[in-house]
Amino acid sequence: MEQSATLTKVFEAESIKNLQLTTFAGDIELIENEENTIKVEVFARVRSWKSLFLDVEKVDFFDPEINQLSMEIMGDELKILSKPNYFHPYNWVNFQKTSFRISLPKTINSDTKTYGGNINLRNLDSFHFFKTWGGNILIDNMKGNLRGNTMGGKVEILNSDATVEAKTWGGNVFLLENQGEINVRTLGGNIKIQNQKGKVHATTSGGNIVCDGLNGELKCSTSGGKIKLYAINGNVGASTHGGNIVAEVKSIKEYLWLDSSGGSLDGVLPLNQGLNLDIFGTKVSMPTLQNFEGYRTQNELNGKLNGGGASVKIKVAGNIRIHQELTQPQKAKNGFSKKNENLFQRTEKNTIEKPVSINFYDFLLALGFCWLLTYGLSSIVYFTLEIAKPQSELAGIYKGVFLSNIANGLASLCATSIFISFLDGRVQKNGLKYLTIIFLTFVFVFFFQMFVGIFYWSKLENSQMRRDPNQLNLIYFVLPLIVSSVYFYYWQHTRQITRK
Repeated sequence: MEQSATLTKVFEAESIKNLQLTTFAGDIELIENEENTIKVEVFARVRSWKSLFLDVEKVDFFDPEINQLSMEIMGDELKILSKPNYFHPYNWVNFQKTSFRISLPKTINSDTKTYGGNINLRNLDSFHFFKTWGGNILIDNMKGNLRGNTMGGKVEILNSDATVEAKTWGGNVFLLENQGEINVRTLGGNIKIQNQKGKVHATTSGGNIVCDGLNGELKCSTSGGKIKLYAINGNVGASTHGGNIVAEVKSIKEYLWLDSSGGSLDGVLPLNQGLNLDIFGTKVSMPTLQNFEGYRTQNELNGKLNGGGASVKIKVAGNIRIHQELTQPQKAKNGFSKKNENLFQRTEKNTIEKPVSINFYDFLLALGFCWLLTYGLSSIVYFTLEIAKPQSELAGIYKGVFLSNIANGLASLCATSIFISFLDGRVQKNGLKYLTIIFLTFVFVFFFQMFVGIFYWSKLENSQMRRDPNQLNLIYFVLPLIVSSVYFYYWQHTRQITRK
């Protein structure tokens, strides 16, 4: 790695069977250690408000009041925890990322979790559980059993002979030259498979599935995407609810089942092999079949080819076109050719340390955050000094504005708390929830402002009241309604993340 570790610690692994690691913001990398020791390297970096969050600086030591770091052996388990203290003011304007690179023997199991980083597993065996809320997952040259998920990152499994179950809530999935049994699922991304052996079960809710090179078994499905299969040897079950299917099948071991409820099929079958054919579509176009026993119509074909053998079931809502061989122009038309083989090439490996790149959008966000924070703090200091030591003729107005803000904040809190405690379960539609909160906030604002008006504004001199041209500005009345809605939105989404 380019940068040195903040902390390095070595543990004897003779009595350790399990590793449990949790970091709240950082990457995790587990790699093989041929020695009977566990080497823990900690890389702590911080984005500071002093540099407008543009630069990442190394942290030289861990302050337990700001960022807790603990490593201890309990029985046969090594427990590692990195947790920022978010109640400390330092962490309100500084964001620390604590990453780990751990070298451990192949026989040690692991349970790793990060809330904001990537997870890389390389050259290991045994049982491994992993979870990240927003990062990528890389599994490279692994054996044993692996299970985990990511909330939004991509999943890559390379050169592994393992039993793997991995899920992503929105990222892409890439499989390259694996064996064993792999089960992957994405709720919105694409799935790409290359030179796969063993068994693969792949599911996506809305993306495409592309497989180039299979010797084994593939079961895949997509709710609305396309399925493209090339150089297939083995068993395949593929289903799409709305897309087309392209299939180049060289040999079938036991079965080939293709189904599309809304698309067409264009492909190649091993017509020199013994097959049991059951094909149905709007129109079926095939070459002349030798040694075929059964019946054939314009939209259906059912019978035995070359004496029967592997089961071929194809049912699509559109047309079916079967060729002797897919030519290069046909492959290019269907989305695959030599020119775009780089779709399957993995160009970059996930590592803990990456060069920091800041785009213009990130710069604007950082600048806007600093402006708002500076403006807010300056306003608080100014009005506080005016209330404590009045220097202006409008000091009375400033004090009234301060009391009004307190009343508005209390109104927002009361309205949101009452809705969450008593009404959230009774109002079903999300839009009605926000309308109800806005109405409750309006009632509480009116109620609290009436008290401020009776006990303060009514006692203020009329000359001072006339000096304030903005006292009736509606924006001050609308702000608590916005605050209540934002507060409820934050609570709602935080609860959903916690449940997930």
